[in-house]
Amino acid sequence: MQDGFEALGAKTLPFGPGETEAQLEAIQKLGVRVLVSAPSFAQKLGEAGARVELLISSGEPLTSIAGRRGRVEAALGGVALDAYASSEAGMMALETPEKNGLRVLEDWVYLEVVDPETGKPCPTANAVNWWSRT
Repeated sequence: MQDGFEALGAKTLPFGPGETEAQLEAIQKLGVRVLVSAPSFAQKLGEAGARVELLISSGEPLTSIAGRRGRVEAALGGVALDAYASSEAGMMALETPEKNGLRVLEDWVYLEVVDPETGKPCPTANAVNWWSRT
């Protein structure tokens, strides 16, 4: 994600886990508007005083845990969107501001959902519907 943001002209500040105070200070002093983080850590930052317009959440569930998005948004004062990424492939799906499910980045990812009972691929429409529910 960092390379993509920088290609769009955004400045990025990579931090590692466990640097709560340093991240909180950077967010407040530099007027950070977008945070990419696991939702539990984002909520912790928000409860410590961080405010951002947008959270792109990945690394652990956001929308599949009842009430979690609301708690994270309340803590940060902004919008929290879900994303799906892996260290091997990078960002594969991202929620839109309408918050109506993850959308596969089709120019980057070929999605195939396999029926766990039969081992056969599901039709594309079923795959997209399945993906949006996860």
